[in-house]
Amino acid sequence: MRTVYVDVLFLMNFSSDFLILSLTARLLRRDSTRLRIILASLFGGIYAVFATILLSGALALVLTTLALFLMVRIAFGFGALSRYLRSCLAVWLLSALFGGIITLIWSQLRAYFGANSVRADTGGKLVFFLLLSLIGYLLVRLSARLSGVGEERSVRVRITVGSARRTLELLVDNACFLREPLSGKAVIILSRQSAAGLLPSAILSSGEGELPSLTGEERRRYYAIVCKTVNGRRVMHGYRPDRVELLRSGKRRQLSALLGLGDGERDGFRGCDGIIPSGIVRS
Repeated sequence: MRTVYVDVLFLMNFSSDFLILSLTARLLRRDSTRLRIILASLFGGIYAVFATILLSGALALVLTTLALFLMVRIAFGFGALSRYLRSCLAVWLLSALFGGIITLIWSQLRAYFGANSVRADTGGKLVFFLLLSLIGYLLVRLSARLSGVGEERSVRVRITVGSARRTLELLVDNACFLREPLSGKAVIILSRQSAAGLLPSAILSSGEGELPSLTGEERRRYYAIVCKTVNGRRVMHGYRPDRVELLRSGKRRQLSALLGLGDGERDGFRGCDGIIPSGIVRS
């Protein structure tokens, strides 16, 4: 009779799923949070225990495929169908690669420590998870290098608000995942200097946390965006533009985004006019 050690099975699948989803988020530049990836990994670990004990054959294959789709949905949301399917494909390919590496390590540990020791002894488990952590670290470093190859540091964006139109140089920020929660739109953060002429003067003259005195149309475009920065939680003034276009290689692509007013001047954005989340630039 086969013995299944639930603790090893769960921890191995949880840590593997967490690593695979983190790599997918980095390589495909998916907007996600650590909490969502942890929840998806917990689901994957629990399902692995359930499937190993209770499922077999074709039913296991079908349910495992559905579990993968649901795990990706938990980690990254749904969004556009093509974008969602690319995420699923990436997770599947990384899972196959990672599974091969784990199988190789497992067989070598069994040969060195003995089958019973690897399965049950604390020493065998400790060595296994240390090696798993080392492989995870190396893969994360590799993904960081791969995702940085040919990466744009800044992009030109044309923003139109009413009769005002400005072309700005924006810093592409891989660590910015700010979205307005009600509309779900990404937020382009502008310096006060670059926002002049685009945002109403009442917004530019209002302090943080103050409600600006806006006209009817301006009020309908206004958003108070709660966000967390290195300086703590703050309420950012936000505004809906008429049009945002990404200018690249003589082509224009319309973006769905809101404008946010930064708390610093131009120098705070490394010489650019503001920052733009990398997710909407490369999606």
